[in-house]
Amino acid sequence: MPKDKHALVTFDHKVFRKADWFSPDDWDQFESYWMIVDEERVGCCAFARNTDFDEGPGKSSAKSLGSLYIASTGILPDHQAKGLGERFKRWQIAWARRYGFTRIVTNSRRSNQPIIRLNRKCGFSILYTTARNYYQRPSEPAVVMELKLMTPISHSLQAGRPQGSDGVISSASMQTDQIVALLVAERNRLDTAIHALQGSMKPRGRAPKASAPAPANPAPSTGKREISTAARKAMADAAKKRWAEIKAGKAPNPFAKAKRKKTAKG
Repeated sequence: MPKDKHALVTFDHKVFRKADWFSPDDWDQFESYWMIVDEERVGCCAFARNTDFDEGPGKSSAKSLGSLYIASTGILPDHQAKGLGERFKRWQIAWARRYGFTRIVTNSRRSNQPIIRLNRKCGFSILYTTARNYYQRPSEPAVVMELKLMTPISHSLQAGRPQGSDGVISSASMQTDQIVALLVAERNRLDTAIHALQGSMKPRGRAPKASAPAPANPAPSTGKREISTAARKAMADAAKKRWAEIKAGKAPNPFAKAKRKKTAKG
C-alpha cells in the first residue's frame, strides 16, 4: 500500500548495504509482502510479475511471460539465522505456483554466499554469472539463479495439447483449461477437508450402521475422480465468467506485464 512505502525504505536500509538500497520510487514497481512474527515486521520481499532478470540498459530482455522476478528478500539482522529466510523463500515458491508462474528468477552479489546456499537448498540453480560487474561499491558480478516450476496445466498439456515454447498459457481456451484445473483441485481439497471433519465428528460409543455387502468382484479403481459432463460444463462456465472478470479489470490478471528493476537482493 502507498502508506507502506516509507516503512519499506526504512526496512531496506536496516537490512542491506547503502549501495544496494532501492530508491523510494523503485518500490512502486514491485508487489511487496511482509513477514510478520509476533506483530513485528521481520522480513520483506518484492516481486515483479512476468519479468526476467535485466543486466541494464542496452541489453535485450528475454521473453518474460510466466516468469516471476524476485527483486528483494530480506530478514532483519536480529531475526536472521532462525530459519525465517528459508520459510520465506519456500512461501515465495508456493506463491509463484499458486499464481501459475512457470519459473522464478532472482540475482544477488557473488559474495552473498548465504542467499546463494539458501536458494540452492530450495531448488534453485545458477543460471549464469554476469560477465561484467553488475553491482557497485564494491564492484561485483551478479549471480543469476532460476527455479523452474511445473504448474497443474503443464501436466495436462504434456498429453499433446498445444503450448508455447516456454510452457506458459498462450490462448484463451488454454487459460480456461487452467482455471478449470484449478477449480477441480480446489473442489478436491474442500472435499478432503469436509470428509476429515465429518470423520472427526462421528459420535462415540455407538454401533456403526449396517451397510450393504461389498461386491465379490469390485471394479478396479483408477484412483481418479470422474467428472460428469454437466459438472465439467459448469466449471467451464465458471472459468469463462472468471476470465471475463479478469479482462474487465474486476479481478487480478496473473498474465499482466510488470515493470522490471535493474538490481535485486536475493
